[in-house]
Amino acid sequence: MRKIPKKAETPFDCLALALALADANDFEGAWKAMGLSQGAAIALEDDCTFNALYGAAAIKLAWLRDLRDLDSHELTGIHARLVENLPYLLPEAKIVSHPSSPACRPDFWFEVAGGVYPVEVRKASFGSAAVKQLRRYMAVYETAQGYAVAPKLTTDLDEGMVFIKCK
Repeated sequence: MRKIPKKAETPFDCLALALALADANDFEGAWKAMGLSQGAAIALEDDCTFNALYGAAAIKLAWLRDLRDLDSHELTGIHARLVENLPYLLPEAKIVSHPSSPACRPDFWFEVAGGVYPVEVRKASFGSAAVKQLRRYMAVYETAQGYAVAPKLTTDLDEGMVFIKCK
């Protein structure tokens, strides 16, 4: 088992912390550390090394979680509420499956007016790190539109991003 670092000073330290927490079965803490790494990485601009390591860490976290939680494939929290309330929140949208890179996988894909668009979901608030993540999805999948889902919006969205308030 990987030793859990005492502190994380850089985005790369946050990634190491996330992996150590995942190895210790603390997936909630691991994903929080991943979020911290994104926030800290904003100063790095478009750092290719960070983006590659972040993608690899995210894949490993998802893989470990899936291995350790094979029985639990139910959606919970805001993800479940979005699925349940989508007909009321965005009547013209339908959740669809769409080919995704394991290193860059949105929470959902919406089909709206014949187009398929990435969806980034946050359980508390949609801030600048979430905007950066959704921007990455839109760039990788070459879409002009993306959907931001959270109970609260705490930053400005880029052009083409649509906020859906879901508690």
